[in-house]
Amino acid sequence: MVAVIIGLGIFKYDSVASKAHSFRNVNEKSLYNVSDSQVDEWPFVGDENDKTFKDYSLLVNEINDYMKDKKGHYGIYFISLVDGQEFGINEEEEFVAASTIKVPINLFLFNKFLQGEDPSKKIVYTQRDYEEGTGYIQNRSFGEEFSLKTLSKASIENSDNVATNMLIRYLKRPNICDFEETIVGHKVYRDKNISTPKDIALYMKAIYEFSNKYAEEGKELIEYLSNTEFNDRMPLYMPKNVTIAHKIGSIDCSFHDVGIVYGDNPFVLCVMSKENNEKEACEVIGKITKMAYDFENSLVD
Repeated sequence: MVAVIIGLGIFKYDSVASKAHSFRNVNEKSLYNVSDSQVDEWPFVGDENDKTFKDYSLLVNEINDYMKDKKGHYGIYFISLVDGQEFGINEEEEFVAASTIKVPINLFLFNKFLQGEDPSKKIVYTQRDYEEGTGYIQNRSFGEEFSLKTLSKASIENSDNVATNMLIRYLKRPNICDFEETIVGHKVYRDKNISTPKDIALYMKAIYEFSNKYAEEGKELIEYLSNTEFNDRMPLYMPKNVTIAHKIGSIDCSFHDVGIVYGDNPFVLCVMSKENNEKEACEVIGKITKMAYDFENSLVD
């Protein structure tokens, strides 16, 4: 059974006509039962006679075709950073966020830097911060001090769990959640690491906007995301000269990636999975990223 694609979530069209469409397919197996009349209503950029318009139903169908024999369960959210169009597949379904939650934590931290927080301020590594998994600080001695900037870099580039725990302890979880809610516009989980593909994508979009508004701080944050040591998902099939600022997440049978794909037509993409194996998930995330990139960088005939 193809449990992955429940329905087409949201297409937003905010540029020329300033209108939004929302379509859902009640068939839980695929998108194929969306009616022709609905497809005709899906938004595009520009005039129908202009060869540069984007009909995202074509990309959705391509993804749907590819996903029909996959065993895992997936959620996807896409945001064009050129015109703001968006679409989602299971985009509001809940997933264990794993390390993708390090995206809003670090964005909150960098906003604190703008407000005067000293990036060189040292935080003491305590036993309560210890966590196994990715990262190098777990192998250091309790009592050692690390700057906020070092913890930020480690939490992204090395996906360091201890660094993240230290940042959460310093920033305080309720404050982080308050900040997340200003981005997504609704309540978030405060006692569980649960999120949705749409929310995680919105956090990454907020980083893109931050990097455009604050050149120096934004450049540093994007560099961290672009130099992560985990590149087996979104970058898998991408041209080597294309920058991808991204953050993976993995826990149990859940494997995710969210990122900004740069190029002539940059976009944000989040793909989350559960009930899955790592090999398939990495392959799927890589393929969907390449599909989106090819679509965004080609003209529709």
